Amino acid sequence: MKPKMAQRISFYLCDHCAAVHIAFWRNGKIFAEAIPDDITAVAQDLDNTIVESIDRRLGPSPAAH
Repeated sequence: MKPKMAQRISFYLCDHCAAVHIAFWRNGKIFAEAIPDDITAVAQDLDNTIVESIDRRLGPSPAAH
């Protein structure tokens, strides 16, 4: 499957099922949506990824190795 680039990702609480939905946006419209089974795991993965991204940006350049 070829990945599609999202311009924006948003999280919202569904009025019908009370689940957290993740919406993927492109050109002002939602093109995909996901309902995770474990939103806590999603939040933890996102937090870990942000921390790793910050560490990489502040660390030495990979080209310097």
